[in-house]
Amino acid sequence: MTENGSRSQSHTGCESERDEHSVTVRLFSIAGDEICTLQVPVNVTLAGLKDELSRVSHQLVTQSDCLCCGEETWWDAGSKPLQRMKVSLPGVSESGLEITWVKKELDAGDQCFYIGPSLASNSVVERGDACQIAAAGGCGHLKYRSVFFPRANITLMVHEQHLSRSPPGLKSLPSGCQVGDIFFYTGPPRKGCNGTMLLPGTRGEIVEAGLIEGSVRLHFQNFPGLCSVEFQNLATDPPKFPCSALLRRFLQRFVVKLCGALSR
Repeated sequence: MTENGSRSQSHTGCESERDEHSVTVRLFSIAGDEICTLQVPVNVTLAGLKDELSRVSHQLVTQSDCLCCGEETWWDAGSKPLQRMKVSLPGVSESGLEITWVKKELDAGDQCFYIGPSLASNSVVERGDACQIAAAGGCGHLKYRSVFFPRANITLMVHEQHLSRSPPGLKSLPSGCQVGDIFFYTGPPRKGCNGTMLLPGTRGEIVEAGLIEGSVRLHFQNFPGLCSVEFQNLATDPPKFPCSALLRRFLQRFVVKLCGALSR
């Protein structure tokens, strides 16, 4: 036997051993759409299988969800269903095991992502923040859930439509800009959640695309959280005011006081 032949035989033996101790899993939605395919150890627990499915599919498979295979429904987190299925179905390693994912309503302790607009209370919650359902059930027919946000260390009532098992997808930015670009605000004065004013000429940095078509979200100096602005209200150079710097500061203060008086 040649050296190459020995290596080839050894390589084939390793593959056979790996196939013997692992199984291919194909995950499907209840609508029959294939979500992902992965190779997992045959002795993995149901909890571990859900963790692997979450990692590969980029969607959270919660512990309250159930996985179905044929006539079986798997519930017990500590069980090893793939080990049992491989014994009863010897050819499953080659063909792959088809599993259907049945999603249950998010329950207390389940992890998810916030996909709504920015929220501001004592702390700021941003779109895409990871969060956790804090209590079972919702707020009546309004479908609000108590949600804890670890980054902001705050619990808020959030509508179910603003919660997702997967992080929000990245939207494309308007042509002519990219993340990190610096622009200057040229729109009308805007009042923030804590009373801070966003005034024309304020410098901001683009963070991501806005929810509304043709808008972007920026972080402005001395302004709380991210602010969504139509791209037409941004300029690469600070706006030029037809007045002296002293008069400009006076007008800015006047606008702040006027907006404060009108909001009362």
